[in-house]
Amino acid sequence: METPSYRYFVKNVLLLGIPIALQSLLMSSLGFVDSLMISQLGTEEVAAAGIGARIFWVSIVLVWGLGSGMGILLAQYWGANDEKGLKRYLALGTGVTQGLAFFCFVLCFFMPTLLPSLFNPSETVLALASDYVQLLGIAMCLSGLVSPLTQRCAQ
Repeated sequence: METPSYRYFVKNVLLLGIPIALQSLLMSSLGFVDSLMISQLGTEEVAAAGIGARIFWVSIVLVWGLGSGMGILLAQYWGANDEKGLKRYLALGTGVTQGLAFFCFVLCFFMPTLLPSLFNPSETVLALASDYVQLLGIAMCLSGLVSPLTQRCAQ
């Protein structure tokens, strides 16, 4: 059996790494882009977007952390050619990740003032932040679907 070349290895790493790095860059730059676009509206709007970005970032870290942990376990099953274990833990990890994302969605969509009020904003900023957090709740729910699929596709 022929040993793969260095060029083959680098090509595969780039094919997998570049899309994942771009996705991470887009997710982490959400707060910056929001602040940049909203900065022309006023300071209260910027403060509300900052609060929303912090809440979104924490939830995304939790969901992506679970997805990454699942990816490590799935890689072990993949390497052992254990298709039954791979399918079982992919389903379990997807369910747990989606459950956490759905919990974040419910928290943000149905109780939008709960998390922003932890930052002690003024009433105006709280109203703006709660509207924004409600919209971010939908994105959090969708991220729970994307995270396990990304980890599986990286296999």
